[in-house]
Amino acid sequence: MANVNIKLGYKNAAFFAANPTLVLNVGQLIYLEQTGTYKIGDGVTQLSALAFLGAGSFVPYTGATSDINLGEFGIQLGNLEFDNTPTNIPTTAGSVVWNDTDGTLDLKLKGGNVTLQIGQEQVARIVNKTATNITLLESNYQAVRVTGSQGQRLKVDLALATNDLLSAETIGLVTETILNNQEGFITTSGLVRGINTTGSLQSETWADGDVLYLSPTTAGNITKVKPIAPNHLIVIGYVVHSHITQGTIFVKVDNGYEIDELHNVLINGVANNDVLTYESSTSLWKNKQSNYLQIVSKDITNSAALTGSTAITLMKSILIPANTYATGDVVRILNRAIRSTATGTANNYFYINTTNSLTGATLVGTQSAAARFYANERNLLIKSTTISETIDPTFSVSSDALTVATAGNSDLNINWAVNQYVIAAFQNAAVGNSTVMSSLILQKY
Repeated sequence: MANVNIKLGYKNAAFFAANPTLVLNVGQLIYLEQTGTYKIGDGVTQLSALAFLGAGSFVPYTGATSDINLGEFGIQLGNLEFDNTPTNIPTTAGSVVWNDTDGTLDLKLKGGNVTLQIGQEQVARIVNKTATNITLLESNYQAVRVTGSQGQRLKVDLALATNDLLSAETIGLVTETILNNQEGFITTSGLVRGINTTGSLQSETWADGDVLYLSPTTAGNITKVKPIAPNHLIVIGYVVHSHITQGTIFVKVDNGYEIDELHNVLINGVANNDVLTYESSTSLWKNKQSNYLQIVSKDITNSAALTGSTAITLMKSILIPANTYATGDVVRILNRAIRSTATGTANNYFYINTTNSLTGATLVGTQSAAARFYANERNLLIKSTTISETIDPTFSVSSDALTVATAGNSDLNINWAVNQYVIAAFQNAAVGNSTVMSSLILQKY
């Protein structure tokens, strides 16, 4: 029988039996529908003499000159090998091609604007829901944060490193232009390419290897300037290649932590002068009030010179607001004064009063000496709201903390639940003396 063209498809056993001498053209196939096996024509051999193929056999095929379209049918195979030097690079969404530069496969994502390097980066499809209804721009590669979800997608807004609310949920960089209220891709890990990474967009100069942080000044911006507290330190990634048009950033967001977010730290309310202390029974760090010395207030500006008088004169004072000190605290008062001469005995005094004057004031410390330099210290132990214990205030001593003295103690009636003035006064030995008080410092421990 002469060579014939037969429409590709399945034929039953009766067809094969009725056409034993049929000669198929080269490459033509005919299937036996009962078994799914097939024969391939060679232009010479009769149908009955051709061997059935299938059941582990395959169709060898090389040298395609156009695309092969299988329609809606799939391919089942043991492995798939891509050409490592492709020349026909696809640009449509859903296409895959080998990327020899990065050593992986490139997958064109929905929309055709974003190429995913498989196994080397991660992206997320989100909804642009910025508060200012702006378009997110690929060229600006803004940093965005998650604000919720919409239409089974995460929704995002611009991130800013000023506080936890605006920075803690930072997720990645915009990697394609996304209109307001529309979907698009952001990069959460991996390379963002083809952008200006010289730093000029941020009024900075970037170099390869620079660490990039979330900006605390402009929403959505990134910066190479490391933020400091109280701004939040959010690492966004690294400059891989600094270039005005072909720059590359490797995205690796690290949102950092608040101290109370660490797994072995338990913060229960906070107050001034709290410190972290380790509690071995729970293996936790906890906040507690510090028992260490604290500066409550200080005045370290030189006073006007006291001269032409031997009267006890107020030189410095500090207002202590009500309840600054409490039962169990120690009030520490220190001052320094410099006199023009060491001749004659001068007096350096501490007082406490509810008004800023010496009238009605309670004496809490005395230092008497024939000297030029005076440094006085007194410590008051608050035993109750109205009782504070110290060394006899009339006893002259430079520091009650360093002295073993014959003087007794005194319980002074001072109400720390109301405003109090701590006053430093001085009394010159002679009217020709000139004295300047250089400091008055209040501490608590």
